[in-house]
Amino acid sequence: MSLAAAAAAAAAEDEEAQRRRDEIMSKITTDASAIIYLPPKLGCGSSSEPRTVAQRSLEGLVTFLICYFRHLPVSEAMYYLLLAKADLLAAVHLIEYSRTMGARLFPISSPTTEVALRCAAMSASHPEPVTFAARSLSLASRLEQLSQILTMRRRLSPDALRRLQELLEEPLREAPDSLKPVRQAALRLNRYIKGTNSLSKFPLEFTQTLRTLLLEKIHVLCLKAIAQLSRDDLRGRYHRGLLKAGHCFGPAKDPVSNIILNTIWYDTAFPPHEEFKVGMICTSSLVRIECRSLNGLLAFLHKLFPALSEHDALMYLFHSNSSLVEVTFRAMCDHDISSSFEDAYKAAADAAWHPHPDAQAEFAVSTRPTLLPIVESSQAVSRTLTSSDIELISKKISQKSYPSKSVPSVPELVPGAERIVKRSRQKVMANQYFIRRKVKAALKRYAKERVASSCSCLPILLFLIIIVW
Repeated sequence: MSLAAAAAAAAAEDEEAQRRRDEIMSKITTDASAIIYLPPKLGCGSSSEPRTVAQRSLEGLVTFLICYFRHLPVSEAMYYLLLAKADLLAAVHLIEYSRTMGARLFPISSPTTEVALRCAAMSASHPEPVTFAARSLSLASRLEQLSQILTMRRRLSPDALRRLQELLEEPLREAPDSLKPVRQAALRLNRYIKGTNSLSKFPLEFTQTLRTLLLEKIHVLCLKAIAQLSRDDLRGRYHRGLLKAGHCFGPAKDPVSNIILNTIWYDTAFPPHEEFKVGMICTSSLVRIECRSLNGLLAFLHKLFPALSEHDALMYLFHSNSSLVEVTFRAMCDHDISSSFEDAYKAAADAAWHPHPDAQAEFAVSTRPTLLPIVESSQAVSRTLTSSDIELISKKISQKSYPSKSVPSVPELVPGAERIVKRSRQKVMANQYFIRRKVKAALKRYAKERVASSCSCLPILLFLIIIVW
């Protein structure tokens, strides 16, 4: 056979192999009806309903993504897999890029990755999920050797299969380079998607997921504000201001400082008739004020920029960490301002169900961020405020008068309503005592044991320390 004929035969064989790969890829990435068991269920492999390899592969890919990423629906996981041509590492990189406004390289060897791999193997009815996860991570750390075997143009020979087997069984001699496979996945993603402008944009149909992720960011900001307020002051007095008026928007440039300022201002301008000391702050109460903050942020932007869609406003807020100063600056590049800032703050306070929206708007536009005594005007709060710091801020605030400052008297409750309020307060105190007792017991046990397995519980315990005293 001549060289030309041999080259033509090899090209035809390569074309046929590529056609088969494309057919398999098409089955994996386009047949959404193949998803039967999501989230994964133990024992689903014993079902009488047969599943092809493509179906099980698809379930495994989707399961990995929804287990690795918070708030990722199945439909969105399918969307990213389609863009990434069913390349799992490329899909992970794409989601990370769109969610963090940058190319953060996730660590392959992290515990989260291993758990997601196990769940994916279970969903795909793999007989040994634990072994599969361990071997997959081992192969990922030997990417160059693996690529030399799998990128051969022809079918895998017995010798290549033997080399793969040896590679799987060979123990690691050094720590794996977990970033190298992701860097190569990023290069592959650039071939799948031309240009990077669209990588950081959520499609319109994913607006609800974008809202959920933004609420999660606002929750973190609220926890930071709680951690930077004096514990005793927050327990005895300022918890009321936090839950009623601790919004992300206000006179400061960053959301955390706004939460702190709004909390102190509200208690100073509208003091309670009776102080009520608490031992914890319920998560549902925090979620309520966080949702109202988001509504206020969106109302502020809509008032200033009526042409700005809700989806684009959420995108701006998501990528600026809910900073209205940064969002306003970015929006001004493409839109004209159609209202005053005071009217925008008034709209935000109304949308956030603020008890005194006019006073909130006046406070936001007339107060300098330097009211915080421990930071410069361009920086965020950097340490915990002491009782003296809070008292100083309160004194500065009290020097100004705000509209509707007078607090109406509380009407006397009828006996039936008074009993309901009393029972509700008793229930809150009982729940508070129960939860605090459980958290303190967990912290005490952790302090005694200090074993390696307890380290995985540390983030949860730190969160509980912030919320529960």
